[in-house]
Amino acid sequence: MSKVKAKKKNKSNTEKLDSWMEKALQTMCYWMGYEKMLFPSQVLPELALGTEFSKLLKLFAPKELKILRECPYSKGKKQKVDIAIVDADKVELVKKGNLSLCRYAIELKRYASLKQIEKDVERLRDLKRKNPEVKTYSVIFTDKYSKDFLNVNGEAKRNLPEKTHLRVARVCKVAKSFRKGAKAYYAILVEIK
Repeated sequence: MSKVKAKKKNKSNTEKLDSWMEKALQTMCYWMGYEKMLFPSQVLPELALGTEFSKLLKLFAPKELKILRECPYSKGKKQKVDIAIVDADKVELVKKGNLSLCRYAIELKRYASLKQIEKDVERLRDLKRKNPEVKTYSVIFTDKYSKDFLNVNGEAKRNLPEKTHLRVARVCKVAKSFRKGAKAYYAILVEIK
């Protein structure tokens, strides 16, 4: 009986990132580099990043989870969350504006500073306050170093002192080389507490 309780406790631990989410983030970094090789003068639009990330989440997520795009925060509201990850039996309810039933709510940005994600963060914080069991994240895809989220070595700043409700949960990176100043592609997962 104690083994069952221990398993349940680990499942709700928000500190540990699900491996399927991590795989999707890392694969996105490779995909961004690949796209840049094919189309060097093109800037990847946020819509393309969201579409590809959704595909990767569908590929890596457990089969009982469904990936939804552009779900309303609540009934009658125009603002929509970029990605909602839900149990298969709750898909229709979430699509109709009951975001409190999802497991994950994710907002995406192409390149962002703390200032650029403020509106998304506030919506996600409000959702988290009302529904503490929903995991809320902002995912930033960029090919630029971001001093707001990364230290000088390009690693995650775990805690952001100026924003105590945010935590950089994971940074995935693909680079041609590891020398300082080398071009890199980042997927930055920021948890909203």
